[in-house]
Amino acid sequence: MENNNKFDVFISYRRENSYDIARLICSELKYKYNYNVSFDEDNLGGGRFDLELLNRIEECRIFLLIVTATTFERCKNEEDWVRQEIACALKNEKHIIPIFVDVENFPEEKLPEEIEEVKSWNGLKYDRNNFNGFINKLKIFIESKINIIDGIEYSPDGKILIKAPKDIKGRVFNIPDGVTKIGDGAFKGCTSLEEISFPESVTYIGNSAFEACISLARIYIPKKVSYIGDYAFKGCMSLYDITTEENFLYIRYAHPYIPYKLTLFPDSELKIGKEAFYGCSCLKNASIRSVVQIGEYAFCACTALERIEIHGNLKEIERDTFSGCKDLKYIAFETTNLTIIGGRAFVGCTSLKKFNIPDSVTKIGNWAFHGCTELTEISIPDSVEEIGGYAFDGCIGLTEITIPDSMTEIGDESFAGCTGLTKFNIPDSVKKIGERAFEGCTGLTEINIPDSVTVIGEWAFYGCTGLTKITIPDSVAEIYWHAFAGCKGLTDITIPNSVTEIRDWVFCGAGLTKATIPDSVTKIGDYVFADCTGLKEITIPDSVKEIGCNAFDGCAGLTQFSIPDSVMEICHCAFNRCPSLQSITFNGAFPPTVPGAFPPSIPFDSLFCPSTTNIFIPKGTKENYLKWIGEENEHRLKEY
Repeated sequence: MENNNKFDVFISYRRENSYDIARLICSELKYKYNYNVSFDEDNLGGGRFDLELLNRIEECRIFLLIVTATTFERCKNEEDWVRQEIACALKNEKHIIPIFVDVENFPEEKLPEEIEEVKSWNGLKYDRNNFNGFINKLKIFIESKINIIDGIEYSPDGKILIKAPKDIKGRVFNIPDGVTKIGDGAFKGCTSLEEISFPESVTYIGNSAFEACISLARIYIPKKVSYIGDYAFKGCMSLYDITTEENFLYIRYAHPYIPYKLTLFPDSELKIGKEAFYGCSCLKNASIRSVVQIGEYAFCACTALERIEIHGNLKEIERDTFSGCKDLKYIAFETTNLTIIGGRAFVGCTSLKKFNIPDSVTKIGNWAFHGCTELTEISIPDSVEEIGGYAFDGCIGLTEITIPDSMTEIGDESFAGCTGLTKFNIPDSVKKIGERAFEGCTGLTEINIPDSVTVIGEWAFYGCTGLTKITIPDSVAEIYWHAFAGCKGLTDITIPNSVTEIRDWVFCGAGLTKATIPDSVTKIGDYVFADCTGLKEITIPDSVKEIGCNAFDGCAGLTQFSIPDSVMEICHCAFNRCPSLQSITFNGAFPPTVPGAFPPSIPFDSLFCPSTTNIFIPKGTKENYLKWIGEENEHRLKEY
C-alpha cells in the first residue's frame, strides 16, 4: 500500500503465547492485502532494538494489539515492553485495534495509568475456526480507521488530509471538496509538487504542511483559512504566488518583472505560525489582512521580498519575523493595536530605507533593526517607552533620531555603530544612558545630555571620534568605565559636582586638552586620562584621596602637575610615559602610599618618567620624601 508512513501496521504481542498468531496475521496483511507491516522478527535491522521499535510505532498508522489472558500480567513493571509499546501508541495518537485471543475483552482490573486508555478501543475477536473471515473483518476494520484515496490519507470522515506520499504523482494537486484541515506535515518533502489548489471548505493549514516542497511555485488559499501553522511553507524556495480568491493574480510563468506575491484576505481573523514562509526566496510582495498573529521567523530569509502590507489587529511583530529579508524596501502597518516590535524583527534588512513605527508601539526589542545599513529615516512615536539593546546597532545611514518624552532609558548599544548619526536629541525624561549606547557613532559631533540623566553607562560614547562638545549636567552621579574613551575630537570636559568617583578608563584616549574636576571627586580611577596625549591643563581638587594606576599614563602634553595634600594613595605608573612632565608638586607633609610597594621607598620609575627632574615638596619635608623615592633621586627634590 502506497503511503507516506514507513509502516501501515505495527503488531504488538507476547512472544511466549501469541507469536504464531501475530506472524500469521502479519503474513496475510502483507501478501494478501499489500499492507506494509512491522513485525520485529522479519524486518528489525541494526541499532538499538528498543529505540527501533518505538520509532516504528511512531511511523505506523495502525497499532494491532494481540490480547490474551496473560498480556497485561507484567505491565505493572514500567520496563515491560508491551506496556511501553502501548504507551507509545497512545502518546502518538495511533489507531489501536485490539485482537482478543481466547478472551472476550480487556481485564476488569485497572491497568497502569499511562495505558488504561487502551481499554476504550473497540476490537475484534480472533476466530481460529474461520481465519479467512477474521482477516476480512480485520481488513474492513483497518480501512474504517484509515481513508486512503489515490495514495493520499484522509481522516475517516474525509475532512482532514493527513498524509501525501513524498513521491506524489503529478505536478498539480487539487485538494478534494469537503476537506477542512490540512494536517501537520501533510505534504512535507513533496519535492515534485509545483501547484496546489484548495477548496473553499479549508479553514486550517497545519504545521509544516508544505515544508520543503522545493518545487511548489503557486498556491491558492481560500478566504476561510484562519490559521497557517508553524513552518507551513518553510523552504518553499520556488514559491512566488500565494493568493486568495480576491485579487487573484494568475501567473503562468516566472518572470523578473512580475511581482511575485502573497495575498491573504481571509473572511475571519488569521493566525500565521512561526517560520510559516521561512526561506521562500522567490516571494517579492505580500499583502495580509485581518491578521492577529504572525509567528517568529515567519518571513525570515525571504531574500527577494521587497514590499509587505499588514492590516488587522496584530499586536506584536515577533522575533526574527523579517530577519534576512535583504531586499525589503517598503513595509506598512494599518493597525492600531501593534505594541511590540520584537527582537531581531528586521535584522539584516539592508535595503530598508524608511520605517514609520505606528503610534501604538510601546517597545522596540533588542537588535530590532540591527544592520539595516540603508535605513535613513525612522519615526519613533511618543508611545514608545523602551528601546532595547542594539536596536539600531549598525544602522550607518541614520543621520538624525529624535526619541520621545516617554523614554526613561536609552538601552545598551541601542545606537552603537550608527556612524552616519550627526545629531541626537535626548529628552528630559531619560534617566539612564545604557552601556555602549552610542559606541562608534563617529559622525556624532554634539550631544546634549538633559539634567534628568543620572547614569552614563560603560562605553556609552566610546569611539565617538567626531564628538567635539558635550555638557554633563549636575544630575549625573555615575559615569561608568570607558564612557568617553576614544573621543578624540573632545577637547574640553567639565565633570559635574554630583560625581564622586571618576571610574576606570572614562576618558582614556580622548582628545582632551583641558579637564575640570570638581571638589566632589574623591577618587580618580585607573587609566582615566591615559593616552590623552593633548592634555595640558588639569587641576586636582583637595577632595581627591586616591589616584589610580596609569591614571595619566601617556599624557604626553602634560608639563607640570600638582597633587593636593588630601591624596593618600597613588597607584603604580600613574605618570608613566609622560615625557614632557618636568615637574610635579606635592602639597602634603608626607608622600602618598603606593599599593604593593615596600615602604618606606618605592622604585622611582614605578610612578614617574625620567623626564620629571623637579619634584617640589613643602619646606621641611625632604627627609620624608627622600625615604620615599630613594637617595639616588635626591637631586630631583626641591623644597618650596
